[in-house]
Amino acid sequence: MKDTAKQVWKQRAQSYNKLEWATSSAYERAFLDAGHFQKSDIVLDVGCGTGIISKLVAPHVEQMVGLDISPDMLRLARKNLLDNEFYILGDAYSLPFRDALFDKVTARMIFHHLVENVQKGTNECFRVLKPGGALILSEGIPPSEEIAAWYTDMFRLKEERLTFSRTILRAILEKAGFRHIEMIEYVTKQSSVKNWLENSGLPREKQDIIMQLHREMPQVGKDLYHANVTPDDVLIDMVFLIFVAVK
Repeated sequence: MKDTAKQVWKQRAQSYNKLEWATSSAYERAFLDAGHFQKSDIVLDVGCGTGIISKLVAPHVEQMVGLDISPDMLRLARKNLLDNEFYILGDAYSLPFRDALFDKVTARMIFHHLVENVQKGTNECFRVLKPGGALILSEGIPPSEEIAAWYTDMFRLKEERLTFSRTILRAILEKAGFRHIEMIEYVTKQSSVKNWLENSGLPREKQDIIMQLHREMPQVGKDLYHANVTPDDVLIDMVFLIFVAVK
């Protein structure tokens, strides 16, 4: 991992678990329900970060392995371990596991970071799954193509990342070889942009610019996001897709 990326994740790790969207119990429940996890499952959580999803799933499966490129994120994930939780340093582009090892692979809000080659990362998830195994993937998307350009430009101020749509994600999964794909849409109602920015690891001046962009969002965007502009915050409905793709 490049030194700049290491520094970014070092900063984000310090407050990542304070993100409202990331720790939303309703979003966690939607993800858990979608996975249909079994006590016999061996599961890999790709891009596990601080272990939010790993720790959510671990009590329901035989073994949970979390993988991330950030030592600082993993340091937090390794706190308060269950007996079946394991965390390793690794790269989503080249998973350090043999073929057909896992019953399930989880990947929440990691694919948009795979800017070098998202298809390669998806193919790796497919490779390490057993036949009949499933990838449970979740990503945030703009609420409509009408606001996709604004969404992409806004996020470009925060980080280098990919913008997805329902069609794009499905095509990536199909190209990897997944044969049965189901999609669930989940919306976190009235999420705080202020909370997201204050726990983003971004410098204050950049936070202020992004907040102002939300305040000055085109009316079509405000309508699509059901935006509520308050004196010190902007509340929006954030759209997440949860895909369950079977090998």
